[in-house]
Amino acid sequence: MTNITREFLLRQDEVTGGYGLIEKITSDKKNAEKKITEKKIITPRGHWLVLPQKTLADHVAREYETLPIAKRFFAPLAMTIIDNVMAKRADHDFAFLSSLRHDTILFVDDNHQELMAYLTSTWQPLWHWAAQYFGTALPIVYDLQPPPLSPTISDKVQKNIAAWNDWLAGAVFYLSGLLQSPLIAMFTLQRDVPAETLFAYAFAEQEYQAKKWGIDAVAQAKKNATIAEINQTQAFIKLVR
Repeated sequence: MTNITREFLLRQDEVTGGYGLIEKITSDKKNAEKKITEKKIITPRGHWLVLPQKTLADHVAREYETLPIAKRFFAPLAMTIIDNVMAKRADHDFAFLSSLRHDTILFVDDNHQELMAYLTSTWQPLWHWAAQYFGTALPIVYDLQPPPLSPTISDKVQKNIAAWNDWLAGAVFYLSGLLQSPLIAMFTLQRDVPAETLFAYAFAEQEYQAKKWGIDAVAQAKKNATIAEINQTQAFIKLVR
């Protein structure tokens, strides 16, 4: 009978100075010499999974040791950053800035005044922060065609994105997709906001309908899962800033 044990170790990468993940496999067969093999953990595109800080690397190693693939979060996000963001950083920066055009305006619909009042109340702290952060109030429009992004806002965001390391940028881009809002994703870098509040900002109209008509079990489960993922992304961001 052969007893096989697996450990996940960290080894410093000589090129980047980061911490790469190694799987150590020990095969111990009765009346036979113990066999030890080591292999690097590789991303889908063939890169060694190397993390920039030891604390983050420890998190990833623990995921490999204790969680099935479907329940891991830090490891797949790290692989996405290595394979996609680092490979095409300029493209991701451009996409983030482009989507901000639709996110830094206030749509007004006079045909749904109760909803607009709810959205205005919910988003007020976010709008107040944005006006201070960008040095200009967000424009108000009455149709669905957004105006060009204000040069003041565009310049501010471009300077901030340029200062982000690849790991921080990748995590913020991921959070932006999760929240469907680059504006709210940037807000999390400036304010310590609970995931539940970020969800309320990002899905304000959905929350309005839920408060008015109720929410079923499937929608509640999806909401809980999204809030948990926001929490995990915030934790990742804190480790790579």
